Amino acid sequence: MLPTLILRAASTSAAKVVLPVQSIGHRVLPPRQSLYQVLARLPNDGIGFGLLQTRWRGKQILDSYWHISRVKLRADGTRGRAWGKLVCVGRVVSQEPEKISGGLKYFWTTISPNVIPLPKNPPGGDLSSAPKPPEAAPRRVPT
Repeated sequence: MLPTLILRAASTSAAKVVLPVQSIGHRVLPPRQSLYQVLARLPNDGIGFGLLQTRWRGKQILDSYWHISRVKLRADGTRGRAWGKLVCVGRVVSQEPEKISGGLKYFWTTISPNVIPLPKNPPGGDLSSAPKPPEAAPRRVPT
């Protein structure tokens, strides 16, 4: 009983501490979604879009993503299968689409804040010349 009294006393007398909002990727604290949940929300089930695992940004793996080429989703959009080409540091690793593993195991997001489809057949497999969205304006944090 004593610990609960201390917690209650501490919670009522202490002022709320407001921490500054930190941007994670291109959204502020994005919802954690599986690959298939993200694909279900994109037009044409995400075919032609670039998606990456959110943990790649934390590991500083930049310019690496999956270029989605084929998708089979279940009716509810929470499970399915997806195929695509892995792009590692701007270069296509495999010329043929391969099945994307870890769709339910990890959290996924789009490669840019302004979601744009990638070219279907880039010359020489080089996606470095793909159209890039304009940079998002820096967000002001109230002080």
